[in-house]
Amino acid sequence: MPSRDFVICFFGLLVSFSLYNCGSGQLPAPLASAEKSTISCPGNNLPCNGSIEVSQVLVDGTDPATYGIPMSCSVTAGGGEMNFTTIPSQAWFGVSPGAGALQPGTTTLLAVTSLNAANVSGRNVGTVAVSAAGYADNNQMEVELNCNVAADTCSVAFSCDPQTNPLP
Repeated sequence: MPSRDFVICFFGLLVSFSLYNCGSGQLPAPLASAEKSTISCPGNNLPCNGSIEVSQVLVDGTDPATYGIPMSCSVTAGGGEMNFTTIPSQAWFGVSPGAGALQPGTTTLLAVTSLNAANVSGRNVGTVAVSAAGYADNNQMEVELNCNVAADTCSVAFSCDPQTNPLP
């Protein structure tokens, strides 16, 4: 049976060889970092954030633009093709498109297309997750639904970039 010191030295030698690129004496290239998308103001004179107070009965699964608050942000691909999906973090809102494809550097509009106050009370904040293979997930877009059931009102708000344009 080999001695303990021999086993430790042999294992250390194996590990050091595995760090080199097939005996070339060079360390392997670091793993590529994920591409990054950006979510930003939508342009066309649409705001980066906004809020409105409405009767709770209006928040019934319809598009918030119908009662005065278009909730839209732009998503832009990084340096690689971006086949993405969008996922709302909460069941009380929907987002469109649910999926899409962007060429490098191109942009599309993400919109909250429905809000539903049924079974929602108090302050609720959700995010829109934009996921794509080879890209870091992007959760910048925030949506807020704050309902006062006793007063039959809801405050509806959104932000494309809460770091620079916080929820109102």
